[in-house]
Amino acid sequence: MILFDEVELELDRGLVVLSGPSGAGKSLLMNSILASFGLSIAEATICEVTINRPLGLENEAYKIGDELTLKTLKKEKVRYYIDGQNISKKALATLFMPYVKYLSVRDKGGFDSDTLLDMLDNGLQINDK
Repeated sequence: MILFDEVELELDRGLVVLSGPSGAGKSLLMNSILASFGLSIAEATICEVTINRPLGLENEAYKIGDELTLKTLKKEKVRYYIDGQNISKKALATLFMPYVKYLSVRDKGGFDSDTLLDMLDNGLQINDK
């Protein structure tokens, strides 16, 4: 049983951990966010993510501002948008692959000690050289 119909989150930069009881909707929330970047299957009816444009993100096919709004709409099929412009899931995933990193308990590949320590070290170095 999902414990929310609608949620609005404001996340800070860095490592974000979602936890909660089984069935609370953590996977649905995470998959919805990842789907907004073309990196997962959209499960929610609608998901909208607003982010600051990552440094180096450019694309000649799409007009991209300094603040981006990514949206997925799921009706008969899923549609993806970047700043109101329709974009394919594949193009969206390719665009954001270098910028979005995530770990999943189901996919243990990202949970080895070296990977986690590298992520934490890199995050700390960005904040304090």
